[in-house]
Amino acid sequence: MSAAGRGASTVLMAKAFPNSHFIGFDYHSPPIERARAAAKEAGVAGKTRNHADYQAKRIQSHYGGAA
Repeated sequence: MSAAGRGASTVLMAKAFPNSHFIGFDYHSPPIERARAAAKEAGVAGKTRNHADYQAKRIQSHYGGAA
């Protein structure tokens, strides 16, 4: 799980570990759209999920932030 941001870390992990799936959360919708576009452009959209959720900030805080 990572903060979605621009999707860079999620895309890198999806490329490095092609048999895995990755989830990015953010509490603001525009970064989610950028992360989805980055995953599609990189060809890993089927390996990633990016969600906007008002609770994402709480989740990120619980796990000590995100990369």
